Amino acid sequence: MFVLSFCIWEDFDEFEKQIQEKAESEPNEPFSDEEIIALRAKLSSLEEELIKLHEQNTITQAELDSLKEKLSQMGQTAEFYTKKVWYRTAGSKVIDMFKSISKTPEGREFLSNTAKKLTDPNFIPE
Repeated sequence: MFVLSFCIWEDFDEFEKQIQEKAESEPNEPFSDEEIIALRAKLSSLEEELIKLHEQNTITQAELDSLKEKLSQMGQTAEFYTKKVWYRTAGSKVIDMFKSISKTPEGREFLSNTAKKLTDPNFIPE
């Protein structure tokens, strides 16, 4: 999803800067069907991880529902937005999601592990 370096999420400004750089480096063209499929698979994997966080009582049901809705919207908009626009809008949503999750040690650990998976170009969700 994002080819970025991740820390323990202490510096969201730096993360946001990296997302903006990623958006600027993307061509102003639509995603291919294959890219949309891969993107949605990664978003689905992220949703599964969020469900695990909820099961561990790290996030509430309301937070889970909100985060799942954001992920769904990101997957849907990939069909309509160019890559550049998608990375800008999805990046903002991801930052908001991560900020809300990072309030607990479990949430920070989740973010670190999930980010590594999502940014690994060889990661294939099950």
